[in-house]
Amino acid sequence: IDVSNFSNNIISYIYNININFTKIDDPFEPNDSRVDAGAISLATPVRGFVFAGFVAGATIAPEAYDDWYRLTLAAGPATIKLEDVPTTVAPELVLLDGQGSETGRKFDPTKGAGLTLQKTIVAAGTHFVKVGVFAPVPPAEGKGSVVPDHFLHPYKLTVTQP
Repeated sequence: IDVSNFSNNIISYIYNININFTKIDDPFEPNDSRVDAGAISLATPVRGFVFAGFVAGATIAPEAYDDWYRLTLAAGPATIKLEDVPTTVAPELVLLDGQGSETGRKFDPTKGAGLTLQKTIVAAGTHFVKVGVFAPVPPAEGKGSVVPDHFLHPYKLTVTQP
């Protein structure tokens, strides 16, 4: 909120500002890095928001929109499914092994597109899934009364193994 005089005349005003907000309910936050990855379980869908904080005049790095998750996978096939992607986001999924080496990636430049990444896990153990933004970075703020879809609409992530 920026309040300023309309003209150069210095005039004193008394006013009240009432602000209402709806908290984004994302129980995995903060999970913007591999170090802060939220623990998830196989076959249990999780909901998260592609959301980053915003300070007027600041540039938000694309990585600020990333959500990281960790889980234990067995050796063999695995499917990572991203659904209900907000219409303001072109999604990306990245799978990493326990040492942080990338083992799979899938993206779609279409905003709102779902993704399915299928990989064969070579070594059982801890793995990481990153839900990110392919391009372009979604808006960090709404204009007027328009709130971007990724502020309101959580995605659904599910990881399964047979």
